[in-house]
Amino acid sequence: MKKLLISLMLLSTVLTGSAQLSLEKTYTYSANITEISEGVYKIYEMDDVNNSCRIYNMDFTLWKTISLTVPAGQYLYDIQFVTQNVFNTDSNIELVYTYRSYNSTNYYYTYTTKVINETGTVLAEIAKGYVSDIVKTAENTSKFVVWTCDYSSYPYVLTTAVYGIPGNLASATRRLTANELELNAYPNPTSSEINLPYSIPSGTMDCEMLILNSAGTVVKNIHLNPIETQITLNVSELNAGLYVYMLKNGNEMQAGRKFIVKK
Repeated sequence: MKKLLISLMLLSTVLTGSAQLSLEKTYTYSANITEISEGVYKIYEMDDVNNSCRIYNMDFTLWKTISLTVPAGQYLYDIQFVTQNVFNTDSNIELVYTYRSYNSTNYYYTYTTKVINETGTVLAEIAKGYVSDIVKTAENTSKFVVWTCDYSSYPYVLTTAVYGIPGNLASATRRLTANELELNAYPNPTSSEINLPYSIPSGTMDCEMLILNSAGTVVKNIHLNPIETQITLNVSELNAGLYVYMLKNGNEMQAGRKFIVKK
């Protein structure tokens, strides 16, 4: 996994004079802030070298280090949630994380998503899960949604798993991965046109975007201009439903991202 170097900058409010941006701490690895429970905030850092999650208090002192099990030959890809009392009702901290392996013969990634608590107990393991979300569906009710994709066959097999969970997020705390930041479709959902930003590696001349329906069938194949960073897609010819779009760079595929077409 390409290591992310992120400076975590916090706003410091000055009571007299104008408020200004003040750098308070820099983390070597990808980090973010989570409201771990109502009104309780922590900073969490993903160490993809040592396969661990370090959690800090807001004064930057270390609070907990949680080891993440990643099989040999696979690599930690993302920590998507750091929570408490969402996936069960005990006092342990819970994490959702994803790791992946790369098939260098057939050029595809295989992802696995795990839900664990701080003691290492596995609460769920979703084979081929690469993106997840927690969606509030009613007062005091949420669902855990995991999108999976099997890249070993063509057309790619896309599935969606929906889990009932006992708790709710204190706030929307999921950290977007680098790919999600680069490929963030808008407006989403859409009924007419949608903008699909993309980022092509430097020096790449042959790259295309595949649009797949919920059955995993490619419905559009778009050759991308390497000097552009976005396309606008007219969805009038597409049926209502969930779609996934992904970049194909030669024989390598990037993880897909989703959008919804309304009619």
